[in-house]
Order: sequence, then C-alpha cells, then structure tokens
Amino acid sequence: MRNNRRSRFHGGLRPNDPTKFGCNACHRHAYSHFNAEKDYFLTSQSVRSGSPFRLSSFRLYYLGQSISFLGDGIVPMTFAFAALAVSDSGWGMPIVLLSLWGTRMLLIAPGGNVSDKYNRVTVMIAADLVRLLAQIIPVFAFITNTATLWHLGISAALYGVGTAFYIPASIGLLPRIVPKESLQKANSWIELTLNTGLLAGPALATVLVSLGGIQTALLFDIATFLISIACLSVLFRLPKGQLLTNGLEESDDGRTAESVNDEKENEIPPGFLNGLRLLPRYPGVLWLMLLSCPVQFSIASISVLGPIIARDSLGGIAFWAGLATALAAGGLAGSFLAGWVKVKKPVLLVLVVLTICQPIQLVLFGLGLNIIVLAVSFAATAILVTIAGILFDTYVQITVPDSALSRVGSIEQTLMSVMIPIGFAVSLPMAQWLGSSQYLYSLAAIIAICGLIAAIFLFPRQSRIDESQTRMTQRTGSNK
Repeated sequence: MRNNRRSRFHGGLRPNDPTKFGCNACHRHAYSHFNAEKDYFLTSQSVRSGSPFRLSSFRLYYLGQSISFLGDGIVPMTFAFAALAVSDSGWGMPIVLLSLWGTRMLLIAPGGNVSDKYNRVTVMIAADLVRLLAQIIPVFAFITNTATLWHLGISAALYGVGTAFYIPASIGLLPRIVPKESLQKANSWIELTLNTGLLAGPALATVLVSLGGIQTALLFDIATFLISIACLSVLFRLPKGQLLTNGLEESDDGRTAESVNDEKENEIPPGFLNGLRLLPRYPGVLWLMLLSCPVQFSIASISVLGPIIARDSLGGIAFWAGLATALAAGGLAGSFLAGWVKVKKPVLLVLVVLTICQPIQLVLFGLGLNIIVLAVSFAATAILVTIAGILFDTYVQITVPDSALSRVGSIEQTLMSVMIPIGFAVSLPMAQWLGSSQYLYSLAAIIAICGLIAAIFLFPRQSRIDESQTRMTQRTGSNK
C-alpha cells in the first residue's frame, strides 16, 4: 500500500525563456516565499560539486528517506497478509487498493498546489503524521482482535490522503537541498535505496509477521515514519549558517541580483491549472510525460499477466520469479550506474529508451523465448529505463520553474494514478480476448507509435529551445 516513489518529473532552476503569469504583486509575494525557503536549504560554494553526502541537509534527508523506503517495502506484503486474515472472500486487497488509489487520485492535484504554496518540509511532516495515524488504526484493531476489512479500507484511504500531499512536496524538495552539480548523483542514490527497500521489504515483512503477527510489522512501519519525521524536523531546523544565503546580492552559488530577478519573473501563481498551462512551454517534459502513460499501462499489464503466462506457457511460476529477480537486479544496477552517466541530450535518450527498449521487452516476452534470453532482456530494460528516469529527473530539475515544481509532479502522479489501475483492470480481459502474445504485441506497437509521434512534435521545438539557450549562454559569456 505504501508508496513514496519519486516522480520522474521534478523541477528547480529556471529556463532562459521564462513563462510569465499573473501580476507583479503575485510575483513579489511568491518570490519572497520561495526565495526564503530556498535560502534555508541550498548549500555553500565549498560543497557545490562532488558527492551530495558532503551536504548535511542531504544526509538528513537521505537518512529519513532510506528508513521510509524500508517501510515502503514491507507494507504491501503486510497488508496482503492482513487482508487474508480478515476476509476469505478475496475482496480484501481490491478494497484496500481502491481506497488507497481513490483518495490519492482525488487529492494529488490539491497536494501539488499546497506543496508549491507552502513550505515543502512542513507539508511532508504533516503528510507523514497523517500516514502514521493511518497505520495506528489497524495496529490497534489487530492488537485487540477486532480487525475487520473496514479497518484496512479506512487505513488505506487515510494513507492515500497523506501520500497525495507527501509525493508532490518531496518532488519539489530535492533541488532545494542539493546544488545542480550534485542532483544526478543524489537522484541516483535515492533511487538505489528505494529499489533496495522494495527488494528487501517483502522478506522482512514475512519475518516480522511470522515472529510477532501483523501488528508487529505495522509497528515497524510506524517506527520508520517516526524516524522520517524526526529527520525532516531536524532538516527544517538546520542552522542557516550551514546553508547558502541567497540574497539579492551575488550569493555563494554565483547567482547575481539579475539572475534572482529572472527567477522572480518566472514564478508561477498558485493553481493546478496554471501548472497545466506551463507544460507546453517545456516540450521535453510534456511529451515524455505523455509517452510514459502507455509505458505505465504496459508495466501494470505485465505485472498481472506475467505470472499467468509463466504458469501456462513458460514452464511454471518459478519462471516468473526468475524474471522478477532480473528486473530487480537491473533496477539496482541502473540506479547505481545513473550516478556516473553523462549525457548531453537526456530528452533524446529517454525517448529512445521508452520507444524502443520497452516494446522489445514486450515482444520478447510475448514470443516466449528461453529463460536466459528473457532474463537478459528484462535486466537490460530495467537498467536502461532506470538510468533514463534518473537522467530525466535531473533534466527537469534544471528546467521547470521551482514555483510550479510540485504541481508538475502532481500532474505526472495523476496520470500514473489513472493508467496503472486501468492497466490492472483491463489486461486480463484483453489478453483473454486477443490472446496474451497478441495483447503484448499490441502494447509494444502502441508505445512505439506514441514515441514516434512524440519525436515528431518534440524535436523541432526542442532544437529551437536548445539553440536559444546556447545563444543566451554565449551572450552571457561575452558580457563577462
């Protein structure tokens, strides 16, 4: 149930073609708020480059997220055990998932708006408190032997409320605690820790439930929330002397009053619709976000059909366990390698990976090749997709205006909240109608076609933006 996964769409630094919304008074109000929060988190010149772990702010954030990701890993398995314990009808997990995704989908847009308007650490702490409360409900019910399906449903709904505010806030926070030179490595480490937690979580959940019951596993998750809240609270209270002061004069990160004023003009006023209006200004973000929709749909379909295809056509469920292990190993490897990969055109790389690699994996799986070929294919795809995602995170962090960052993340989360449940729901009926292999081939064709459409609309405009940025950089250099 628990899902703190970072979005693929973040933001931070301002582009050279600022988007202007609203009146100057709105700009002044928004700028004063966001600059104050940014002053609090950014780092000094002495640690601008190199490992993000040199920054006390990132170390605190990473510690809290690492513990939280371990909780992410144990909760799905724990709630599966809990659903089976309170209901034999088979409706336990569907009710839990519908409660979680329903509230999350309804509130993710307001969550992005609130996160762009208020201090993001404060929003994250409040969201964690809501999710902690959500876990206390089933703990109390299982300890008193009164647990019912309604306890799990209410817990999941509350958890979805907290998640709807936590994720957009976390999307916007990282560029405020890590300088742009270290963002890619920071993203890599966070993704590596996330994948490790998701890999180790099911085994840990099984051990905790076996030793002390479902309530023990849930209490462990509550403990991870308390640690996460403590780290965020300390992060909020870090002495300003340890962090960068961005005044209107030249700051330690080299920004001048002119560059700060450019950021002021680039502030986006509150409102989810204003975040939507911003996206056409950034075609790389927009089109790759749209392309991710069929990709997410296909991933949801594989998660449903994979065990069935393995059981019926590939020699048994153990076949799927091997492929799942290859996916996990590829994700871990990709998370590590992404911190060292340097790409001049990340948008092009992400487009190629999504348009080619994901369809190839679907086709090979549909062909039912031997386990070695499929395992290599799954691992390679996981490596490339993970690297592409982290590179794209970093690209957006230096492209999208900070004042709309959380709303852009909430847009992506809204799309994911729609596509994944639809993929879960329609994959089995469609596979029964078309045949499993034909359904996978169809998904591959849809992704490839969407990728080609994205390339046609994306690259002419992206090339103009790149040329404009190059000219601006050259003019800035000549002025110096």
